[in-house]
Amino acid sequence: MGTDTAISIDVGGQKDIGTTCLSFQQISYQVRGTNGKTKQLLHDISGSFRSGRLAGIMGPSGAGKSTLLNVLSGFKTSKMSGKLLVNGQPIKPQKYRREVTYTSQDVSMLENITVLESLDFATELKLPKEVSLMVKSKISNDIVKLLGLQKCAHNLVGTISGGEKKRLSIGLELISNPKILFFDEPTSGLDIIAAMQVIAHLKDLALSGRCVVCVIHQPSSSILQMFDDLMILSEGKCVYK
Repeated sequence: MGTDTAISIDVGGQKDIGTTCLSFQQISYQVRGTNGKTKQLLHDISGSFRSGRLAGIMGPSGAGKSTLLNVLSGFKTSKMSGKLLVNGQPIKPQKYRREVTYTSQDVSMLENITVLESLDFATELKLPKEVSLMVKSKISNDIVKLLGLQKCAHNLVGTISGGEKKRLSIGLELISNPKILFFDEPTSGLDIIAAMQVIAHLKDLALSGRCVVCVIHQPSSSILQMFDDLMILSEGKCVYK
């Protein structure tokens, strides 16, 4: 199942995002519990994700999936050991954070404005001031079309379906034209049809040259087949890749 149009968008006149390979070596992460003892959540995980391919991270609850996603996105840096590299070069944290986006399982959105207004508001926040209002408006409208949100573009966010909200959350992250996108359980709470639509759009994002990585939990076989690469975690260790 695919979408009608592969997602490709020129944001604010930015150049092509190019080819990206995110690799990670011996990633470990630990936290200190309330009893003062250290608990190891990730154990020496290594692997790589490439642009053009949709990657999934799977595993049972408590396996470390979301923790790994947070580490790879640069949000968890303390108590972390190992290396993160982009195209073979160690990441520069400030630059890296401008190149990646992370979408949590539950995205908070303003529900009393429309879908299009949400995107317009996000362009004002995320894009440089020198980008004209005309260009920003075009970006918002392009994202609406690319994610199949035309029918609900003028509906209040609080009234649209769960699948449409998930697609809107993807659109909000697209505005900054990221090279790497991380999604934590993007299909949670959706029926099979809405879930497949969301994954199809993420697949298109990957095909447009981005590196797209998702945590997925108990996917159906039809959704699983849409992924190019899978990493399976168990008890903080990689057991398959």
